[in-house]
Amino acid sequence: VSMEEASFLLTEIPGGFISHRPHTITGGHHHRYAPYSVVLHQPHLQQTAASPTIYTIPSHHFPHQEEGTHIGHLYPEILAMIFAKLNVKDRGRAAQVCTVWRDAAYAKSCWRGVEASLHLRRPSPTLFGSLVKRGIKRVQVGCYNITDMAIGHAFAADFPNLKVLNLSLCKQVTDSSLGRITQHLKNIEVLELGGCSNITNTGLSKETADGTPALEYLGLQDCQRLSDEALRHIAQGLTSLRSINLSFCVSVTDSGLKHLARMSRLEELNLRACDNISDIGMAYLTEGCNSISTLDVSFCDKVADQAMVHISQGLFQLRSLSLSACQITDEGLSRIAKSLHDLETLNIGQCSRITDRGLEIVAAELINLRAIDLYGCTRLT
Repeated sequence: VSMEEASFLLTEIPGGFISHRPHTITGGHHHRYAPYSVVLHQPHLQQTAASPTIYTIPSHHFPHQEEGTHIGHLYPEILAMIFAKLNVKDRGRAAQVCTVWRDAAYAKSCWRGVEASLHLRRPSPTLFGSLVKRGIKRVQVGCYNITDMAIGHAFAADFPNLKVLNLSLCKQVTDSSLGRITQHLKNIEVLELGGCSNITNTGLSKETADGTPALEYLGLQDCQRLSDEALRHIAQGLTSLRSINLSFCVSVTDSGLKHLARMSRLEELNLRACDNISDIGMAYLTEGCNSISTLDVSFCDKVADQAMVHISQGLFQLRSLSLSACQITDEGLSRIAKSLHDLETLNIGQCSRITDRGLEIVAAELINLRAIDLYGCTRLT
C-alpha cells in the first residue's frame, strides 16, 4: 500500500484486547530452514518479461563479516523476531527494504497487539487486505469525509479475521455501509458507530443484525435517527451482544426497552441523556435483563424514585450505576442501597434532592462501594 493511497498510524494497545495465538511464517518460495539471498526492489532498472533479473546483495558489501554470518543469511523466523522488537513505524520501514524483509515484517507475530488508525485520502481496495494479512484485528477509521463509496472499496472482499471496527464521527456513512459490513465482516465483535448521524432504522434492519451474529459491543451514541424499531431488530438478531451504548439517542423510548429486556446476555447498557426514558422503561428492563452489571441513565430527567424500586427488585448483578441529574430522593437512594449490596460505583452527581440522610444510608449499606460521584449535590453538608 503506497503512502498516496492512505496514510495511517499504527499504535500499540494493551495485549489484553488481542487474542494471543502462536503464529508462524509460511515461507512461500523459500524453504523454511534454508538461507536465502536478499532480493531488492529496484523499479528504475528495466526487466524483461522473458528473463526477469534478480538483484542480490553481493558478499563484498559485507567486508567485515565472514561468509554466512551477515543478515542476509538469517532465517525468516529470526528476522520476524527481530522486527517484532522494533516500534511500529520502524517495522513499516523495514518492510520497504526488500521482498524478503517485507515477507518477514508481515508476519502476524510482528503485529500482535497493534491497532490500525487510518486517515484515508482516497479509496484503497488493497489496504484492508494488507492489514488482515498482518493479522491486525482492530481498525479505526478516522476521517470526517469518508463516504459509503470508500467503505465499499475498502470492504470489497471477506475479512473473517477483522474483529474491531471504529467508524466514530464518520458522518457521511449511511445505511448502505452497514450492509457492506454485514456482508464481509461476518466475525466482527466490536462495532463503533458513535456520531454516525445518518444511520437509520433501515440500516439496523433484521438482515443487518442477523449478518453479524458474533457482535458483542455496539456503539450507537448520538445516532438520533434510530428509534425503538432498531432496538427490536437488535434484540432479535444480536443474541451475543453484551454491551450497547445508546446515549443521546433521543428517539428511543420506554417501548424500546421492552425489546432490550429479551437480551439475556446483555451486561452493559448506556442510556445517558435519552430524554424519553422514564420509570416505566426501567420497569420493562428489569423484567428480563437480570444480567446487567453496568447501567447509565444519567440526565434522564424522567427517571425518579419509582425507577429505583424497579432496579432494586430486578437488577441484582449491578456493579456500576449512574444516576447523575436524575430526579431521585433519599427514598429512592435508600431502595438501591438496601438491595444492591455488590454495588462498587455509584454516580449521583447533580441529584439536588439527595441529603445527608441518604448518604448515611449509602455509607451503612454499600460496604463494597469503591467510587461515588457527589458533584453538584447542593443539599449535602
